[in-house]
Parts: sequence; C-alpha cells; structure tokens
Amino acid sequence: EHIKWLYAHNKISKDAKIVFVGGDISINNEADEIVDLCIKKGIGRMFFHTSGIFYSKGIENAIKNAPFTLFDFSLDCGTRETYKRIKRIDAFDNVIENIKKYLNCSPRAVSAIIAKYIIINGINDNVIELEKWIELIKNIGIKFIKLELDLREFDIKIAGQIEIVKPQYYEMYKLYYELIKKYRLYDQTTPYTRQILKEGGLPKGYKDEI
Repeated sequence: EHIKWLYAHNKISKDAKIVFVGGDISINNEADEIVDLCIKKGIGRMFFHTSGIFYSKGIENAIKNAPFTLFDFSLDCGTRETYKRIKRIDAFDNVIENIKKYLNCSPRAVSAIIAKYIIINGINDNVIELEKWIELIKNIGIKFIKLELDLREFDIKIAGQIEIVKPQYYEMYKLYYELIKKYRLYDQTTPYTRQILKEGGLPKGYKDEI
C-alpha cells in the first residue's frame, strides 16, 4: 500500500533502481505483488538478494520482463553437510533446484544470476570446499560468480579488533581466479573486498578505533 501511494503521488522515477534486501524476498507474502507493480510501472533496474531456499515468482517475473535484473544467492559451499553447518537448515538441495528453475525460466536468466561464496572463518575457509563450489556452479550453468570475505571480520565495531587477511584466504583467491579462467566464468567480486585483499586488512581511510 505504501508503494501504491508513492506511485499515485508521482514519487518514484522510472529511472529508479529497486533493490530488495534486509532478508529474503520469498518469505514476504506481498513480494510478488510489489515486483509486479514495479515492472508494470516501468522500473528499469531490479536487484535481488535471496537465499534461494524458496522459489519467488516475483524474481521469475523480473528475469522475464524487467529491462534489467540481477540477483545473487549465497550458497557459500559445495556440499550439503557444510551448508547445514553454515545455514543451520537442511535446504542445500532446495536451493540447487530453485536456481536451476530460475535458469530455465528464460534465456535472459544466465545473465541475471550471480553465485556468491562468503568465506567464513573456520567453516568453509579452505580450497577443498571452494573447488567443490566452483565445480557445482559451473555444472549448474551459472556464468557469473563472486568470492567475498565475511565483512564482520573487517568491521572493527563487530570484530573488536583490526583483522588482517589470513594466509588461507589468499590461497583460496589464487585457486578461485585459476578456476574461473579455466571454466570461463565471470568474476563479480566487490571492489571493497578487492581493496581489503590488496591492503591485507582494513582499507586505509577507515577509522581504526573501536
């Protein structure tokens, strides 16, 4: 109703970029209607962050009909066992099937989906799990991927200290770039993560005090 009011009062530009964050769109029972409304009103760019545990008809509609759509999903591993440790839910197979369903919904989907792997200290921070993930993503048919650091390690207010990049993280990135070149995948790692890796820790310009 709030979005309908904004449109009724000409408060949203067609040049607006709509980003769905703050949890998973698929658990909001108004989500599909919101997406449909935005598409109907001519929104050109739509971005989604989803766990992929539940399928979203709204995301499917955006892939098919919005002028430009991107969404990422954070699987963070290549095995069901590790997934359960990270997410604390047995939904690994659900995610894989839903991503395959998105890929099959439109020829445009392969350009819309980004697979994400967040390195979590002590759980998936090894080259074995990373390689399994990349193999899985390649076999599914995804072309765009990103390997990200867990920014809680590099946020002083959360970590309580200035963290440096662990040696095994560099090993993972070395393998990552070797494999994406081999499989012709496209790297989407964020500039902030690249900056942390380049500087070995919290980038210059960020306050060091807690």
